[in-house]
Amino acid sequence: MDTPKYPRGIYKHGDNLRIRIWNKGKIAYQETISCDPFSKSDIRRVAKLRAELSVKIGLGLSFIEESAPSELQAFSAMAQEYIETHTGKYSTVLGYIGILNKYWIPLFGKHPCVAITKREIKLALASMDVKSKTRDNILGVLRGVLDYAEVPLNPAALIKVKKQQSKAIERYTPEERDKILNCFVGDVYVYFALLFGCGLRPGEITGLLRNDFDGTDWHVHRQIVRGKVVESTKTAHRRKVYVPDWVKTALKTIPQELIVPIFSLMTTVDFLKIRGILTGPGLKHIRESRYIIENHIPLDTQEPLNC
Repeated sequence: MDTPKYPRGIYKHGDNLRIRIWNKGKIAYQETISCDPFSKSDIRRVAKLRAELSVKIGLGLSFIEESAPSELQAFSAMAQEYIETHTGKYSTVLGYIGILNKYWIPLFGKHPCVAITKREIKLALASMDVKSKTRDNILGVLRGVLDYAEVPLNPAALIKVKKQQSKAIERYTPEERDKILNCFVGDVYVYFALLFGCGLRPGEITGLLRNDFDGTDWHVHRQIVRGKVVESTKTAHRRKVYVPDWVKTALKTIPQELIVPIFSLMTTVDFLKIRGILTGPGLKHIRESRYIIENHIPLDTQEPLNC
């Protein structure tokens, strides 16, 4: 049987007919209709359906039903499902939500997932004034949503972000450390003492319990992320951290409750002061802070702190 000549945008696909609608040079809609590809009446029916859908697209009306294949769903809908079904850490999910809302939803929110092109993604990445690692993280979230939507030949997976060599870490000298610590008293002083002396992450410090300290080491196993207690560390590994004698002395100045986080009484003002005081290189954790204490790494004097 001779293959009939199909109207524009209609193709034979196996034993069925496929509708394909283009908009601004890219696929806006695609669907396979179960019918006889040689039947003139079925061809007319499919052509009529395509014409109706083309009008809706031209008017900017919604034409994708919830029952449509996932790759044809709007990107915003698939992004929402991706977040709701994600089983990662609380902090990871919050980060993904931030990336989607800032970068990808405004750009692709109403697009069918299958219509997103590699070229559009590369242009968007090129316009972002962020570091290479951040750009790769941003791309990774988009790649995850399109994988979830089962987009064939995921365009985000075809893009590789060029890595950049990381800069050498500039550590504080003991003199700089002392100058910072001398700016504070009470809980805030102890907070900075733990940063410098033990190299803990800020969220780990605010999650410390008094009975996690055995007199020599902190047993670090949890953190507080954006006000929520997370019963694991960032790396999901418990660890034991040595506490220098001068930090032990500082710890004796705060309440001795066993099960209450040691910084539970610190005020919001105190935390804002902590977040805003450091304008030089950030504090790193564990082994890097140990270098500070032992004065192994000299560092040129930074700009003076105005405490």
